[in-house]
Amino acid sequence: MALAVSMVGGLASLVSSVVAPETVYLVLVSVAGFAVVGVWMSITASHFFHRRAFVRSGGNVADLAYRAPLFPLVPILAFTLCVVSLVGIALDPTQVAALYFGIPFVAACYAWFYFRHGRKAAAGIQG
Repeated sequence: MALAVSMVGGLASLVSSVVAPETVYLVLVSVAGFAVVGVWMSITASHFFHRRAFVRSGGNVADLAYRAPLFPLVPILAFTLCVVSLVGIALDPTQVAALYFGIPFVAACYAWFYFRHGRKAAAGIQG
């Protein structure tokens, strides 16, 4: 399913880069650019909070398969630099479209997931 959705998105980008480069293509590229920054923010936050919770629950980081040199400095620095890049995007008139289209797109994805799956999980219904 993920491959099919990615292919549809890729084909839409290809066609729109010729047919509508100033409108549809701009939106697709903006959403993709925002997603890259958002995904890295999620990765660094997950890494930080997972390790912190693991240690707080009595775990030993030496037991983990992945070593994280300079933890927690690296994930904090990476997250901070992602926030700085978002500020840079907001201040650059040629790139601000990434925020205008990316933030609503991510909000729509979360809303769709919540209404499709989240209410069932919150109610404890399996399905």
